[in-house]
Formats: sequence, C-alpha cells, structure tokens
Amino acid sequence: MIRGIVDEVLFLKDGTAAALDYKFAEFNGEIYDTYLTQIYCYSLLIKENTGRDVNRGYLVYTRSKTNLWKSP
Repeated sequence: MIRGIVDEVLFLKDGTAAALDYKFAEFNGEIYDTYLTQIYCYSLLIKENTGRDVNRGYLVYTRSKTNLWKSP
C-alpha cells in the first residue's frame, strides 16, 4: 500500500492529471532519484483516487526564482 499527501494535483485540459510537488530547495541542475520516485508514487495515488491517467509530474523549487521541472 502506498500512502502520501500530494502537494497539488493538476487537472489538465486533455483530461489527464499531474502531480505538482514543492521543494524548499534551490535547483542545482540535478533531479534526484528520490524526487522522481516521489512523483511516480504520487502519480499512482492520483490515478487510483481519480481514475485519470497521469502522464507527467512537476517539481517547483521554491528557493530558485523560476525553476519548474516538468517530467518528459
């Protein structure tokens, strides 16, 4: 069983959803495996609870001016 609290769930125009996670950190050019694992787990939770496909995730680095990471 996976449990967690997603910071935000985005419902996109194409009918899918996405996880958005805030990191109280500065972006240093590297996406850590733990962050990716967290986004994947959140995506599973979103799919399970909403029934919507989840094809992407986002990380917001709150200590960097405009750094938003979007999964491919």
